[in-house]
Amino acid sequence: MSSSQNSPTPKSGGNPGAAEQAQTYRVLLVDNDASTVRLCEQVLQAPGFTLSLANNGYSAIELLQKLNFDLLICDMMTPRLSGLQLLSKARSMSDAPEVILISSQQSVEAAVEAIRMGAVDFLMKPLRLATFQEAVHTACERRRSIKEAGIVSNVAHPPRHSFLTQTQNPRMQEIQELIIKVAKSNSTILITGDSGVGKEVVARTIHDESLRCNNCFTDISCAAITETLLESELFGHEKGSFTGADVSKPGLLELANGGTLFLDEIGEIGPLLQTKLLRVIETRSFYRVGGTKQITVDVRILAATNKDMKRAVEEGKFRKDLFYRLNTINIDIPPLRERIEDIPLLAEHFLVEFDRSGQRRFSPAGLEVLKRYPWPGNIRELRNVIERVMLISPQMLIDVEDLPSDLMNAKPAAEVLGGHLPMLTDSLEELERRQIATVLQRTRWHRGRAAELLAISPKTLYRKIKQYELDKNISIG
Repeated sequence: MSSSQNSPTPKSGGNPGAAEQAQTYRVLLVDNDASTVRLCEQVLQAPGFTLSLANNGYSAIELLQKLNFDLLICDMMTPRLSGLQLLSKARSMSDAPEVILISSQQSVEAAVEAIRMGAVDFLMKPLRLATFQEAVHTACERRRSIKEAGIVSNVAHPPRHSFLTQTQNPRMQEIQELIIKVAKSNSTILITGDSGVGKEVVARTIHDESLRCNNCFTDISCAAITETLLESELFGHEKGSFTGADVSKPGLLELANGGTLFLDEIGEIGPLLQTKLLRVIETRSFYRVGGTKQITVDVRILAATNKDMKRAVEEGKFRKDLFYRLNTINIDIPPLRERIEDIPLLAEHFLVEFDRSGQRRFSPAGLEVLKRYPWPGNIRELRNVIERVMLISPQMLIDVEDLPSDLMNAKPAAEVLGGHLPMLTDSLEELERRQIATVLQRTRWHRGRAAELLAISPKTLYRKIKQYELDKNISIG
C-alpha cells in the first residue's frame, strides 16, 4: 500500500533552513501498527514529503530498489526481515537513505547496534509527536547536507562493514576480492588475525554478500561462557536434561537454520565440543543436550580466532580433522601496524561516522601521530580513540594535543615491526593490559561503560581483568 503527496515545504518540526524548505523528501514507512501509521501520516503527509508505505521487509526492499528514498522509517519487528536486517540492506545501497528505527521493546543493546549500523535515530513506541518530528527534521537536515556536499549518504554515514573498503594495502585488497569470491559458496571459513582487526565484520560481510543474506546471522563468543553452557547454547536442550532445565530450548544451530552461524574465538572450545561440532559440519545433524531426536539443519559455519591454530593442533589442543574442516578457506587479516597506509583512511572514516556535520578533520601532524602508533588493539582501538577524541575535543581541526598522550609515548609502529616476535608478543600483552587498566580507571571501574569503550563484551572484559590480575588499586605503569 502506498500514498503520496508533493509540496515544497516539509513541516517536520523545528526550523529547517531555506535549502531544506525548497526540497521534497521521499519517505518510506515500514510498519503495520495502525496508531504508528496514523501518526507518521500526520507528519509525513505535510507539504514537502512524498510518503510510501510497505507492510513487510521484502516489499520495502523492492521499493528501495525502484525508487531513491531520502528517509526509511521501519519497525524493529518488521515481518520477513527484521529492522536491523532492513537497515543493513538499505545502508549498503549506492544512494542509501537515512534510517530511523522504531520499537515497542526497550533495549539499550538494540539501540546501540542500530546507531552503529548507521541509523540516524532509534525511537520507542508509542511515538510522541514532538519527538518524532524532531527525529524526522534531523534526518532530513542530514540528507540535505549530504546532497549539497555532493556525496552519497552511505559514505557519509557508512554501514557497519564499509571500513573494509578503506584500504590502499595490497593484502587487504586481495582479501576484499576473496570475500566476494567465497561469499556465494557454502564452504566453512576460518577467519584469523589479532584481536580487533575486524574478524566479526568480515564474517558479517560474507553473510551479507551470500545467498543466505535474507536469513539470520547468528553469532556467539566461544570464550565468553563455560563449556557446559556453550554446549546448551549451541545445541539446545530438552526439559529435565540438567538442573534448571525447566523447559526445552532450541540452540543457536536450530535458530540459524537457513542462515549463518559465526563462532568467534573458536580456539577456546574443549575436546567434547570439538567432537560434536565436527559431526555437525560433516552430517549437518545433531542432538539436543538430553535429547534422542536427530535434528538436521542447513547452516553455514564461519569461525574466527586470534590463536595460532596450527600450533594448537601440533600441541594436541585442537582436533586436526576439525581444523581442516573449518579451514576449508582461510582469511587472514593483517594487523593495523602492517597496513600503516590505511590508518589515515580509517581515521577519516571513523571521524565521519561520529561527526554528523562532516566538517571535522585531522591536521597532518595529528595523522602522523596516528600513523606512528603501533595500534595493539588494531581497528577496534583506532575507532575507540576517534570516538573519545570526538567526545572530548571541540576543535574542528583535530591536532596532536587533542589526541591521547599514550599515542605519543608509545614505540613507533616501524620499530615494533622491526622487533623479534617474542618481544612483540610480550609488548602487545602489556599494551593491552595498560589500555584496559586506563579505560577502567577513566570510567571509575564502571565495567559496562569500560567494555563499551573497549568494544568488547562485559564477559570478555571480566576474563581480561582476571587474566591480567587487575584491581582498583592497579598501577598503569
